[in-house]
Amino acid sequence: MCSSDGEYLALAQEVCPRVKAPVLVAGNPKEQIAALQAAGVQGFVHMASDLIQTLSEWQDKLGMGSAQ
Repeated sequence: MCSSDGEYLALAQEVCPRVKAPVLVAGNPKEQIAALQAAGVQGFVHMASDLIQTLSEWQDKLGMGSAQ
């Protein structure tokens, strides 16, 4: 999901129960991380993310395997 910090929680509570695919937040809403995870968000991608590590982890979680 990509939105503003103030909207993430409501969106997550609406979207996560309805989808089978993992839901990731494009952002780092530090004050809401625990609540977002409780709502079903499975990960966060943001400017401070280690892109290679994050993408490799998700490739593995999705059964795609990562080229290392």
